[in-house]
Formats: sequence, C-alpha cells, structure tokens
Amino acid sequence: MLYLRKLKKEDKEDIEFYINCIKDDRYITFINPRNRILSNYKNEHVYIIEVGNEKYGIVEFHDWDKINNNVSVNIFMLKPASFVGGKALLESAYLAIEIFKFHKILIKVLDTNKKMLQILKKLNIKREGIIKNGILLGGRKFCNVHIFGLLENEYYEIKEKLV
Repeated sequence: MLYLRKLKKEDKEDIEFYINCIKDDRYITFINPRNRILSNYKNEHVYIIEVGNEKYGIVEFHDWDKINNNVSVNIFMLKPASFVGGKALLESAYLAIEIFKFHKILIKVLDTNKKMLQILKKLNIKREGIIKNGILLGGRKFCNVHIFGLLENEYYEIKEKLV
C-alpha cells in the first residue's frame, strides 16, 4: 500500500533522501522551475512516498495561494514506477483537496516524462498549457513543461470512478 509520510527535519535519513530526490534530474516527475534547497523545505509541506518500508520519492506542496485557493504539487521519484506515480498523484490530490481544503491543484510535468503524461491522460486530468523550453535539465538541454490543473469537482469524479 502506498503511504505519504510527513518529512521531519529531525530525521537525517529522510533529509538525505529528500536531497537526493530533488537533485536528480533523471527522475523528476513533476517539476518546479525554481531551484530547490533544503532551507525551503521548512516552509513547504514535504512527504516521503513509501510502499511497504521502501521509499520511492517525495511529494512537495508549494506556492500555497490562499486567496485563489490553489496549490502546486511536485512529485520527485528516485525509483520510477508507474503504479507508484499514479497512486502518489491521487494521494497528493486527496491531501490537497480533502485535507488542506484547496479548490485546485496545479501539476507541472516535463515533456520527457511520458509515463506521467499517460497517467494524467488516462485519469482525464486537463492540460491547461505548455511552457516552451521552460526548464533547463542538468544544465544541458531545455525541456517543455506541461501544466495540468485538477479542480475539486474533477478530483471527486475521478475518485468516484476508481472506487
């Protein structure tokens, strides 16, 4: 079973895992085009993605917009697996919408992440736009960033279909 566990700054092993996730461009599932540094984490909500006792990646909620009632989500996977990516997305939506009470989540996906683009399409999550050459991966090549939005009512429709 997939579980999102809150990252605690006292847990040195989880902090090291977090750092490894955010600095490895090969496995970024959702991205945030600004640089991520450890000091940012204390202002964000960061969760470890676990299946059983194994860590797969992290989920970050950031850019909390209380006025417009939306939040952005990043998922960084060190062990990419489509079953984990889709479940992590749904668990992230559950936290953002049902627990944190946001109306909308914004999801940013790299052009190169075909698996997550397929998952979003399969779940019928709407693409709202593309940022052309929106991120420089590893200082080597530019990549497009796809922006997806999931509204509260759309989340409940997806959830109802999966039950």
